[in-house]
Amino acid sequence: MGELVQRLSGVCRTYKEIPMIMESEKHVGLAIDGCFEILHSYLYHGWREHDVEFLPHAKTVAMPADLKRVVNEHPANPPNNGKFRVYRIVPDSTERPELQVQLAPTDYFTTYPIQQQLFKQILPDGSGGLVSPHEKYGKKFLDFGDHPLPNIVCLHIVVVLPDDRLVVSQRVRSSDGINWQHGRWSCSIEEQMTVKHGGNEKSREDRTFFDAVYAGCEEELGVTHDRVTEVRILSIVVDETYNVDPIALVRVVDANIDDIKGYCMMKARDGMNRELRRVEQINWDFASIVPILRYKPYSLAGEEVQPEDWHHTTRMRLLVSLFDRFGIEDSMEAITA
Repeated sequence: MGELVQRLSGVCRTYKEIPMIMESEKHVGLAIDGCFEILHSYLYHGWREHDVEFLPHAKTVAMPADLKRVVNEHPANPPNNGKFRVYRIVPDSTERPELQVQLAPTDYFTTYPIQQQLFKQILPDGSGGLVSPHEKYGKKFLDFGDHPLPNIVCLHIVVVLPDDRLVVSQRVRSSDGINWQHGRWSCSIEEQMTVKHGGNEKSREDRTFFDAVYAGCEEELGVTHDRVTEVRILSIVVDETYNVDPIALVRVVDANIDDIKGYCMMKARDGMNRELRRVEQINWDFASIVPILRYKPYSLAGEEVQPEDWHHTTRMRLLVSLFDRFGIEDSMEAITA
């Protein structure tokens, strides 16, 4: 196993920010592209709803004055709903069978500006120089709690069709529709947790990760709750913006890719031409996924997708989905052969 892990690490590339964050935290874990893993379910078989206890919400976390100044100088564009941040994660174990998660209300408007400036030298260091928010406040971020740097919980969702194919989608290219990863290909969609916080009483209130998964499937793909047969959280990762991204595997019933395209175009509130540009499928097997993980150009629906055209957590999602389906050792062997 040790040799396989080393070989896998040799295959996986990362954005330059990821080693900086992991070194600051003295954290050891899987890392690929724009994210690293902070916790995974046992053998990547997933946490189901009854496996996760969501504790009562913590209070909104106060922000230091110098970060408030950054927010005021780099205002985010409305509209946006209230969000949740991770306040506490208590891992499950043989003695504590449930994963415990505590969330705190937050908002897009005080989070996004900080994320955009995380690694820029913009804060006074007290001796006449400048440091980045990461340098000044980054340590012990993974302790969460009242940490000064904000995070937003965003579910990164892998949708599996009945014939064991995976839905992949291309995000719209315009920054008017989305703020991150414009035009990138994703497996399959992303959905931030939403809270009735910040004045929008029409917004939904997500109580759990699973609520956000169901909402994302319906709002972006038009797949309603009754068509979802299974949801499991395989892993939890942190990305280069300090967002916390649980990776969810979703199985749908009675829908092929043509149905998904139709739902997305005709029924999804945030689907085609709003947040998504195209929806396609790939086989859920080594032959189809290993080339993506090994940074090869990929032919998809008549288009050649370049290695850099994938969303920053797509390879992590594909990797842990293989661990779940085919086992950890067999997947590592296939990827590193």
